[in-house]
Amino acid sequence: MTKIPDNLIGQPKDSAIEQLKQAGLTQITIENEYSDSIASGAVTRVDPGVGSTVEAGTAVTIWVSTGKQQISVPSVVGMGYAGAKSLLESYGFQVTVSGPEDGTVTDMSPTAGTQSDSGATITLTTKSSNPDNGNNGGSNNNSGNNSNNNGGSNTPPEQGN
Repeated sequence: MTKIPDNLIGQPKDSAIEQLKQAGLTQITIENEYSDSIASGAVTRVDPGVGSTVEAGTAVTIWVSTGKQQISVPSVVGMGYAGAKSLLESYGFQVTVSGPEDGTVTDMSPTAGTQSDSGATITLTTKSSNPDNGNNGGSNNNSGNNSNNNGGSNTPPEQGN
């Protein structure tokens, strides 16, 4: 019986293979996978797991990091901020905004089509889709509320009195 070495995770692939061979484990399969936390070329996991006791000659699989997954950044220019943020988050990106959150995306960094790491931050620049929105909305709502309140308050007092 032999033990899968405890310190393989995070080790360079060649170092891990050498340690496994020294432990009498020569049937080694190598697989690749993306990793957000382990550097490219280093071992991310082992099967059977590290610390396991196995018979000499047991087949072992090691997974080696290819680094963070690269994702093509989709274009969100011209979209509303909420929809753009939702789309980018569905791709695994973090999103920050420069401008109003109720605005339309006018620029983005990195730009659309760029290959970026999964989890990277995309900065969106937004501009209000209606520059008069705050002023008109407030005055229209006040006028509407006054009309409704006046109309509503005129009828019931006459009936009540």
